[in-house]
Amino acid sequence: MEELHIYSNNFKQIFEDLSSIEGYGQDKNQIKIKNEGGSIEAKGYQINDELEITYFEGFLSKPLKLIRKQQKENAYVVVFFLTPFSLTKEISDNAFTIQPKKYWSNLKRDEVFYFDANIPVRFVTIKHSTSFLEKYNINNHSFISQLIETQEPFIIYETISLQSSKVLEEIMNCDFHNELDLLKLDYLTYQLLYIFASKVIHRFGIQTLPQTYSEIDLERVFKVKEFIEENCSEMTISPKEIAEQANCSYSKIRKLYKEITGDTLLEAINNSKLTKAHQWLKSEKYNVTECTYNLGFSSITHFGKIFKKKYGYLPSELYNKGSFE
Repeated sequence: MEELHIYSNNFKQIFEDLSSIEGYGQDKNQIKIKNEGGSIEAKGYQINDELEITYFEGFLSKPLKLIRKQQKENAYVVVFFLTPFSLTKEISDNAFTIQPKKYWSNLKRDEVFYFDANIPVRFVTIKHSTSFLEKYNINNHSFISQLIETQEPFIIYETISLQSSKVLEEIMNCDFHNELDLLKLDYLTYQLLYIFASKVIHRFGIQTLPQTYSEIDLERVFKVKEFIEENCSEMTISPKEIAEQANCSYSKIRKLYKEITGDTLLEAINNSKLTKAHQWLKSEKYNVTECTYNLGFSSITHFGKIFKKKYGYLPSELYNKGSFE
């Protein structure tokens, strides 16, 4: 397994460090990596003194261990992993990888990510300063103030939303050497941060600063989340199945899941079932009654109540109007 160490939080310094290694070539704000381990192209853009964005894309022919080293100065990164990765090699199911995910970190500890061989790899990194956070925390949100003041490491993981995915697609299509595209990139970067910040503040609005969890515990949660999403059309998902996926007791994974995702396991299961029901009703694959019992809801009334709470309208309205939004 090859190892790649990132010692700086500034993309220009990162590119300069990498260009000194055989198989790496630098051209302005772009670097091309090509050796027996694979090929990766990266391009970066400094929007201002407080904000920069970098996009990495390539293919790995060998497994890669990416190590982002702890930073002494105050800085933050938001990373959007658009391809699968792992946080540890300790998990029992070696075939498991975390699906596309974004995270926010203050770089107060070493961060390690594993990528398998013979796969594409894509991720977008946004680095911002403490002053950037202070400037845009105009409402003096207590949670953001905690993040600014803490000297403890934190990493907040979130699923990449459909809204963020659309913005990321536009970013990846930008020419980092074209002045008009760079103006567009300014706007898209701020838009992406706004979407992420809104979700994080909503999630942690009444909670304390996120704790630091071990990589194995994070992977347990991500594995259970993926299992729920893939098996939500089953009538029931039992505590025993969830515990087996997490390779720990049900009480432990139930507590971890709530702390890390903000949702209880029951909420996660119901949300996945409702998403599946929405797809079925919109495509007219099943009617309301069939969705209710195929997905294991206790009654049509109960299904309708929680469906309306999530989407703002009854399932019958969606089924009767296939294009209803």
